[in-house]
This record gives sequence, structure tokens and C-alpha cells, in this order.
Amino acid sequence: MLSHLTAVENIDLSMKASGKKIPNKRQLALELLEKVKLDETLAKCRILKLSGGEQQRVAIARALSYDPDIILADAPTGNPDLTTQQEIMDIFDNLSKTKINVLSL
Repeated sequence: MLSHLTAVENIDLSMKASGKKIPNKRQLALELLEKVKLDETLAKCRILKLSGGEQQRVAIARALSYDPDIILADAPTGNPDLTTQQEIMDIFDNLSKTKINVLSL
């Protein structure tokens, strides 16, 4: 992620870089951030102003922006506190109940 950009800008930029034709990128980015429990206030914060757990959620939302069938997560709960670790695992658990398979390494 680029530290000088906001959470939503990082996701938007990632979607642009993918080359996919995605209408309403900003709105989709906000919806994905909401899906990982980050509200619009946090979406407008620069990445460096977010906690480690919040940055991890932005990374998950960015991965979701590609509409993947599977997400490979390398130590997704490596740094955050225990509460945040559980919240991140809950996000992955909820995703696994949809069409997305999550493999945590």
C-alpha cells in the first residue's frame, strides 16, 4: 500500500492498475471497506494514520476488489492485538461462507 494515499485511494488505485473495467471504483472501494468493518471516516484516513489491524483490513478489502475466488493470507493476524486478530479471523470466516475460499498460511 502507498502510505501517502488514503485507504479508499489505495483500493481505487489498485483497481485501476488491474486493468479491469470496474464502474464506480470509489463506491465499490467504500463498500469493500465497509465489508471489512472500516467506516467512511477511516476510509478517508491516510494509511499511516491507521492501526496495524486497520491496515490489514484495507489489504483484505484491496484483495476483494479483484473479485477473487480464493485469498491466500500469509500471517494475516501476525501483528495486531488479540481482539483485532479475532476480528480479522471473523472477516475471513464470513468470507469463507460466501464464494471466496480463504487459506491462511
